[in-house]
Amino acid sequence: MGTFTEEAAGKYCNDCEMVPYRTISEVFRAVKSGDVSKGVVPIENFLNGHVMETLDNLYKSDVKIQEALVLSIRHCLATRKGVSDIKIVKSHPQALAQCSDYLDANYSGADRIGTLSTASAMKEIVYGEAAIGSEVAAKRYDLNVVARGIGNNDNNKTMFIVVGNEVVARGERSRTSLVITPSANKPGVLSDMLNDFADEHVDLKMIQSRPDGNGGYIFYIDIEGHTEDDNVVRALEGIVEDSVVKVLGSYPYVSLSGK
Repeated sequence: MGTFTEEAAGKYCNDCEMVPYRTISEVFRAVKSGDVSKGVVPIENFLNGHVMETLDNLYKSDVKIQEALVLSIRHCLATRKGVSDIKIVKSHPQALAQCSDYLDANYSGADRIGTLSTASAMKEIVYGEAAIGSEVAAKRYDLNVVARGIGNNDNNKTMFIVVGNEVVARGERSRTSLVITPSANKPGVLSDMLNDFADEHVDLKMIQSRPDGNGGYIFYIDIEGHTEDDNVVRALEGIVEDSVVKVLGSYPYVSLSGK
């Protein structure tokens, strides 16, 4: 415990009973089986891109996105108390990348080791090691905070999604996530798809290609709007003539970062 995902989940529902899982895939399995009613997982860091494990689980399962939450990420460097000589820095690979400038300037000789999460890095460090993660986790594991705000970019944010088995009602500000599988691998298939959205003035917020395992590609696409919006309906009607469309969810999009 002590991850940024836990922080996002707590802000989404501060009186809910939280059940930690080691991996994103475990969260999806727990939601699908009904062991928990909802799950919270990261889907995109605004500096380092998408979390492919999350996208792939959305594609493979029938679990739906119910809400998107944007959280500001502020990293700190922490050690066991009394440690001054840091030979190893541990954290999730994305956190290490997000703090590379600070590490290059201050601990260029220290080895960098990736862990399952920022919280597990802080929980498991021993003397001679440091960990990068949230200050909440540092306090939880009784660590000494060496430095705060060590990220490369002060605007570091991560989008988390709430996933569940039910389709949610339309929100005031809606976003829709899709997976589009072209029926045939032919020139211009992506261009045609994008033109369908453009012709209906549908704002695309994200597009990510992914090999389908059979020599072709699938496309993850986020759009502004809801599947019940007239222009979205018309755009998708054009796309399904040449592609298979799976709706991962139409859901409210909110910010927990004050902006």
